[in-house]
Amino acid sequence: PLFEFYAPLPYYVGSLFYLVGFSLVNSIKILFLISTFVTLIGGYKLGKILFGRGWGLVLAVTLTLAPYRAVNLFVRGAISELWGIMALPFILYGIVGIIKNKKNSWITLLISLLVLLLSHNLTTLIFLPLSIVFGGAYLLLDSSNKEKSAKIKRKFFLDRFLILAGVYLLSFLFSAFYLLPALLEKDYTRLESA
Repeated sequence: PLFEFYAPLPYYVGSLFYLVGFSLVNSIKILFLISTFVTLIGGYKLGKILFGRGWGLVLAVTLTLAPYRAVNLFVRGAISELWGIMALPFILYGIVGIIKNKKNSWITLLISLLVLLLSHNLTTLIFLPLSIVFGGAYLLLDSSNKEKSAKIKRKFFLDRFLILAGVYLLSFLFSAFYLLPALLEKDYTRLESA
């Protein structure tokens, strides 16, 4: 059951372009272009919020032109993996935005988590725990830098933690239509056969 385990989001988007009237080849090219431009924007936003505009440009270019991404784009043609990678800087950007109390950062984090969960399983398995560690470390560092009382620091930490946990839980619930069947029915597929 390939389509039960192969993440669907890029193909849903590509089918929309195909239904609008683009050819199949052009629809796939548009998916590649979307992944490249959105990765560039995400890298810039993440670099800018963490280090400033100059480093935002450096991170955007570095992430977009990374050799592994280029192999996925030009050699393998791995649309799903490119879309998974596309979500990564936005996930970190959303986490930092929530901790810095930026408006609507939870929406950015929710959408980017959904893109990751519905685009590429292996990238999700690798990056999701790392994003949780990043969020916890950044939250601890940010709450310890506040020049406030211990009670206010605890409240700040707890508020941000609950928002982050809630967004992660909400993203799993929204993607359950794909994740639950893939997890529950994995025993019906033999992956180890040679």
